[in-house]
Amino acid sequence: MARSVFRDKFPSKDTVRLHSADADEQFCQPCETEGMMIAANGYCQNCSEFFCVECVKAHTKQKISKSHTILKGDKMPKGIGVEDDQSYVMCDKHPTVGVKFYCLDHDTVGCSECIVNEHGVCNHNERVKLISNMSDKELASIADIDAVRDRISDIESDLSKQELSLTSDITFTNTQNTSLVNSIRTCRKDMNIRLDELEIAAWKEVDSMISNNEKTLKDLQDKTLDIKEKVTGTRQNLKAKENDIRSLFVLVKQAVTTLEEHKKELSTVSNRAKRSQYRFQPSHELNKELANHISLGKLIVMGTSDLSAKFQKDIFIKTDSDTDDCVPAGIGFIGKDKIVVADSNNNVIKVVDLQTGNVQTSDKLSSSPRALAVLSPQKIIVTFPSVKRVKSFTISEDIKVHREKKTDGKCIGIACKDELLAVSYENSDKIDVMDTKWKVMNTIIPKQNKTQDFLKSSRYIVFGHEEQTLIITDNDTDIVSVVNFLGEILLSFRDTFLRNPRGLAVTADGTVIVASCANGCVFLIDADFRQSNMVLKEDENISYPEAILYDDSNNRMYIWCSTLGTRPEIDNTIKVYEL
Repeated sequence: MARSVFRDKFPSKDTVRLHSADADEQFCQPCETEGMMIAANGYCQNCSEFFCVECVKAHTKQKISKSHTILKGDKMPKGIGVEDDQSYVMCDKHPTVGVKFYCLDHDTVGCSECIVNEHGVCNHNERVKLISNMSDKELASIADIDAVRDRISDIESDLSKQELSLTSDITFTNTQNTSLVNSIRTCRKDMNIRLDELEIAAWKEVDSMISNNEKTLKDLQDKTLDIKEKVTGTRQNLKAKENDIRSLFVLVKQAVTTLEEHKKELSTVSNRAKRSQYRFQPSHELNKELANHISLGKLIVMGTSDLSAKFQKDIFIKTDSDTDDCVPAGIGFIGKDKIVVADSNNNVIKVVDLQTGNVQTSDKLSSSPRALAVLSPQKIIVTFPSVKRVKSFTISEDIKVHREKKTDGKCIGIACKDELLAVSYENSDKIDVMDTKWKVMNTIIPKQNKTQDFLKSSRYIVFGHEEQTLIITDNDTDIVSVVNFLGEILLSFRDTFLRNPRGLAVTADGTVIVASCANGCVFLIDADFRQSNMVLKEDENISYPEAILYDDSNNRMYIWCSTLGTRPEIDNTIKVYEL
């Protein structure tokens, strides 16, 4: 009889558990997985499983289990039940039953329920095995553990990348608010400026109109008074000669002609003196434009491919005390309007005021500085590879060495973030992570894996947008990579035009800026390393870019190049671009 026929005749699992007085009473385990509590009639020693009458019949008919030993009545074990299956891995489909069988045809495992319901034909063809009867060698040959572990590693790597990408996307999305609001305000400001200009133009037109009308009316007023004076004079002359008929005769004849001229003049004045009334009529075209536009603008999806760099100005950094042209090493912000640079050709540290252009210079150093990292507006750390040292400098009225530490190799790159320092070494893939007291907390050695390029030498380094990540350039392979503190290479970027990558910067949204020194160009790489854009190519302003600095608040990029004296006008200036 099929189990579904008698399922409804039996109480539910909860009801039996609630009313069962015999704590040792056993129930059919296959039936229990379907919510039916049917008293056990037998126990299979081979499968360690209780069966009801119908399930015992079915179990003893199957080829795989017909030779199994079934215990009945008092011979059935007491005090065990479903818990006995806990020694097995539990079935995904039937959580209360242990997995005990392996189907060769489908290369899958399952419990007794799975075999009955889904592998009947396989069982009939003797293609189902009891796992406990299989040898260790047979099991090891079928279960490719190394392949599964590799697969797990691949998926974990993909998950790590996806987590990194999503975290970056969330952070980027949050940073969009300020950027977009500023863009909207700039748009409104530009509109206000234009409207102010139009308003001023309208005011000037009113002033001009009133001034011209006032002048015309004043001239007519003066003309009217002149005519009045002449007419009054004629009247007075006639009155004075009333008793002298001959003189009066002459004056009258003269007055006829003169008065006619005055009449014409007065008529002209009268015609020109018409009062004009004005009203302001708003621009129909402007009102129409405003009425047709329901918003200030629209939001568009953009990536690094939508960005471009526009040259703004040069910042001259060579001083009278410099004996040679400048060669860039490191560059960083030490305040809103000040940057600090390491000049490896003149062996000095310089502080440049971006507002005034003033350059403050340290005393000449005993060796050439390389990279620098800013700890605070008053303190920086600089690498000196030739002497295998890092040195901290205090910046106030003077630029002075504060302390120094010998390093395990020629230190070339250095970065700082959240009280952590990272130092890279010449001809080595090792990166030391230190605290601000220069105690090594961790040593990172990027690991080769199947999906990312292998790094040979970490030259330029910056801390990544995500926690416990570094972005590094490999001068030997021309690769830019994201590496976590475990040494796992999470993302990599290479391009045909990216040769001898120098200078690194990371924007607030995680975009990576890197210079291709050999080709004289600059790349922007999206935070997820999926898109890139060459925003600068070698021209009259850019050649052999070495150091890059980015100002998120003003969307400005500072680039310092090194032509080794072939173009001093480039070597001795920092180029400022707007993105």
